[in-house]
Amino acid sequence: MTTFEICNIVLNAIVAVLVVGYGVWLRNVFKHQIGAKDATIESKDAEISRLRTDTAPAIAAAYDAMRKHADQMTADVGLLNQKLDEQTKVLPLAVEIRVLAYVVDRMVELGGKNPDGGSYNNLLNEVLADLDKKISELPTA
Repeated sequence: MTTFEICNIVLNAIVAVLVVGYGVWLRNVFKHQIGAKDATIESKDAEISRLRTDTAPAIAAAYDAMRKHADQMTADVGLLNQKLDEQTKVLPLAVEIRVLAYVVDRMVELGGKNPDGGSYNNLLNEVLADLDKKISELPTA
């Protein structure tokens, strides 16, 4: 065997040892990478489970509180609308009472006599009767 052949065999053996060593090292690196990936997945799964158990009851409670608040607000708005309707019915009557009070004050100033010499009693009695009728028709609170 020549020196060239011996060098060729030694170099081939060195390359083979390096390839096998690199393969073992690469397998070890992959094993550690896969282990780290699995550990990360497990920790994320545990975190997701914890969040599901912690937040699901809180979300349900918040939804229930929001629904109760919305129901209460709906009831309050309905009550306010009813009161507004009642007040709207009373407002024209209040205006009539105010006008009537002004007329009565004016009549007292004039001594109950029409400037033309006539009496306001008939007109006043009609207005009072109409006002009594409207008051009796109002809803009681």
